[in-house]
Amino acid sequence: RKLYYEVALNYQRSFNDHNVTALAVFNRKITDSTDSGNNSKMSFASYEEDWVGRITYNWKERYLMEMNAAYTGSEKFAPGKRFGFFPSFSVGWRISEENFWKNTRAGEVVNNLKLRASYGVLGNQNIGVYPYQQTYDLDHNYPLGNPATLVPGTYVSTYRNQDLTWEKTAITNVGLDFGLFNNTLNGSIEYFYKYTSDILAPVEKAGILGQNVSESNVGAVSNKGIEVNLSYNGRIGRDFQFSIAPNFTWVKNAVEELANGATEEINNNRIVGQPIGIIYGYQTEGLFVDQAEIDAAPEQLVGKSDLKPGYIRYKDISGPDGVPDGKVDAEYDRTVLGSTTPKFYYGLNLSASYKGFDFSALFQGLGGYQRQIASYMAYAFYNGGQIQRWQAENCWTKENPDKWAEYPRIETMNMNHPNLQTSDYWVRNASFLRLKNLQLGYTLPQAWTKKIGIEKLRVYVSGQNLFSFNSFYQGWDPENEIGTGDSPSYYPITAIYSFGFNFKF
Repeated sequence: RKLYYEVALNYQRSFNDHNVTALAVFNRKITDSTDSGNNSKMSFASYEEDWVGRITYNWKERYLMEMNAAYTGSEKFAPGKRFGFFPSFSVGWRISEENFWKNTRAGEVVNNLKLRASYGVLGNQNIGVYPYQQTYDLDHNYPLGNPATLVPGTYVSTYRNQDLTWEKTAITNVGLDFGLFNNTLNGSIEYFYKYTSDILAPVEKAGILGQNVSESNVGAVSNKGIEVNLSYNGRIGRDFQFSIAPNFTWVKNAVEELANGATEEINNNRIVGQPIGIIYGYQTEGLFVDQAEIDAAPEQLVGKSDLKPGYIRYKDISGPDGVPDGKVDAEYDRTVLGSTTPKFYYGLNLSASYKGFDFSALFQGLGGYQRQIASYMAYAFYNGGQIQRWQAENCWTKENPDKWAEYPRIETMNMNHPNLQTSDYWVRNASFLRLKNLQLGYTLPQAWTKKIGIEKLRVYVSGQNLFSFNSFYQGWDPENEIGTGDSPSYYPITAIYSFGFNFKF
């Protein structure tokens, strides 16, 4: 059950060429919920409260300004931590409205030009109901007495953080919007910088603690980059019209801070200065070709008596003294192999029409990131699994002892097999460009359709996820949800073909 109420005051005035608006809002939302468990019912009521203000100003639609401020409280946080202040500010200058621009050759070509900048802070509180309050789990039995008997009791399974507060994201944008040739070509170029601090996330804990740990404000992450959007609308003759709209975004993501001043959380794949979602593991030097190479190699993760030709050879990159020590181990010989966070986002919208025909296509892609093939896709014959064609045709064999074979020697492997360590052997470039949607339609002439009582009739064929350009594993898509564990699920991107009619009576 939700109860919501709001009070708002609005002001608006124009004088000469000045235009001013102001808004003040107070609102509160109360959410009641009931949790049924362990044969008992517990009711919760959470409150969210906002004080919001906004002021806008423009002069001749040439100089633009807007200021916003929000003071927001939530009972998801402990007293003293509930309220956060979230301001924002933006300005704009429509250069193309200036006389010095209008009356020039440049103004004839670039008929719309706007410079803008903004700064704002957003808050995040998505962490469940009362996460700071200590709770006790029921139905936990303890042996008491002599002779001992089991007595119902309670226990604390999760340590709750009383210092939780708002996660904050400060966003800075500087952009240029433009239109050329009577707005035939439009576009924008924007630089952005996002700094998220007090991130709400789990923290690493020692197993000796004997408890789980609730979310904490664990650190900071930055995202900065450039975004470019273009669109061109053209015409050839009287009947053929078309539109081309590409977009491209470059993003640099980095972990800036971690909890308690730490520089790395390897178990959570977080290292200060590196992107979110790093792949951390061993570098490799191909496969062992023969026993002589095994005997001459640095000590591997298992004893040499457990190694066979065709197994992955891990690289000794360091040791206690900062130089290779003839032994491969987890402490000194793992490094960052890549990141699952893309650096590039790109797309292309195409559309065209000719008389009654219409066409549209959407391309979409990601670049500059990697994925590690999951365990059940990485090896054959585990837990009732079956071999795949690429494994059989590209594996190491005694007859073809290829040091750089795409797959090691084929044999039954368990989860602790040395070939199954996180390593660059299983890391693949996940960049792709996909034809996301394609549609072709035809609208019948009204002279035909009105004879049967239909004002407009369009027939079309379309397809989704028709094909993808990538260098990932054959038969697998970089956007596949690749499961792990003893019951993995693989559901590939599905191509959909459609045929239909649009009627208007």
